[in-house]
Amino acid sequence: MNIVWKTYFYKKEAAEKGHADALNNYADMYLRGEYVEKNEERALELFKKAADKGVPESMYTLGYMYENGVGTEVDMVESKVYRVRPSYPDLGDMVILKEDKLDRLPQLLTINKRKVNGGV
Repeated sequence: MNIVWKTYFYKKEAAEKGHADALNNYADMYLRGEYVEKNEERALELFKKAADKGVPESMYTLGYMYENGVGTEVDMVESKVYRVRPSYPDLGDMVILKEDKLDRLPQLLTINKRKVNGGV
């Protein structure tokens, strides 16, 4: 087994077992076309799985992808949600941002940050 195949195989295997950072690395392979044929839609799907497991790099990458329409349609709301999530990891699903709430984003985050920090 050559080094290129081993790299692909072990990243894929770890990702399939659900390891968060491995999912991020595996997604990055599809985004860049490293060891696999470039597939931005597959990368988006894998980055979402990694983001759901709390990988900040995946969240930032998803923010970029949604902002620039990489592997998906441009969606500024999703972009903002994914770019904010790493800064507020304990919020979970407390804030579901919809277009009508986007202008209130700073206020919503301040309110929910107080909840997470015990009212501070």
